[in-house]
Amino acid sequence: MANKKSRGNGTGSVYREGKKWTATITLGYYLDKDGKMKRKVKRKKGFRTKTDAVNYLPVLRAEIDKPQKRTIEELWQYWSANGMLKLSEKTQKRMRTAYSKIAELRFTDINDLTVSRMQEVLSNHAETYTPAKDIRTLFHHLFSCAMADKIATSDLSVHLVLPENNETRPDPFTADEVERLWADWDDGNIFTGFALVMIYTGMMPGEVMRLTKKHIDLDARVIYGAGLKTDKRRSAPVVLSDTIVPVFRQLIDAADGEKLWSKSESKFRSCFDEMLKRTGCRPTLKPYSCRHTTATALAELDTEINTIKEVMRHSNIETTAKYVHIAPQSVSEAVNSIAPLLHPDTPKTLM
Repeated sequence: MANKKSRGNGTGSVYREGKKWTATITLGYYLDKDGKMKRKVKRKKGFRTKTDAVNYLPVLRAEIDKPQKRTIEELWQYWSANGMLKLSEKTQKRMRTAYSKIAELRFTDINDLTVSRMQEVLSNHAETYTPAKDIRTLFHHLFSCAMADKIATSDLSVHLVLPENNETRPDPFTADEVERLWADWDDGNIFTGFALVMIYTGMMPGEVMRLTKKHIDLDARVIYGAGLKTDKRRSAPVVLSDTIVPVFRQLIDAADGEKLWSKSESKFRSCFDEMLKRTGCRPTLKPYSCRHTTATALAELDTEINTIKEVMRHSNIETTAKYVHIAPQSVSEAVNSIAPLLHPDTPKTLM
């Protein structure tokens, strides 16, 4: 490897091999299996003259700096085997369904995607809000992977437009229905404890299903590390009331292993439906109804909205507001209560 000539940092070098010249650029360094430092290079051989080799260095550098290609399929394979596993079983299933809907883009390089092409696929395969949102969420995760590896420079999913959200919110449990759950718990139905936990803590179903004994500190009345989906829920502790602590004690004692719920998500939902039937609660109630019950009950107790936001571990009040279900008569009473405050002589018939 005689006559090697170094140039400025990053510009590369050329050297002579026999009668031909080689252009080379250093990509980096690594340790081989024997622990020796080795240089990783990209080279182009076979130039007739030194000048030809030198003139090719900018071309070689451009080939290195050219954005790498990565197909949607490759990004999906990586994310589904890594990042997706942090999501709940239900959300993973929804992401797999979303991926099946964008199958026509599988072998498209992510840098060749356009907003119009993505919007076309989304609109063709998702006519309602939730599946469309799942597709947008999937695109977001794939772009995030590409950006982390410096393959893509921006997340185009933020520009996708979703159909109008006409889906109804889960109804909260009524006070009478919550009393029925307590009676069912007192009768020894251990699963009902999970519903009560969600109602009295505001925890998501997925969070309850992943709870381990290590997450729970009953002496301090808090749960740490069980949050899902957002940084706020992952970092904020779940505060436990004295009322729900005895339920946690029994759930911990009844657990077969470290996890309080050791069965599948589908089993959790079927047990929830059986509980509704057994207690005479409305069959339309969902596991998420428990979380809506938490926010609504706090609002009915005139709890300040920012406090409800912290209990729910929401990042913004707009999200909290979606969980509060106020009866029409409550709104009417609230509006009428303004009159005597502003005009003390207002007749009581207007109140």
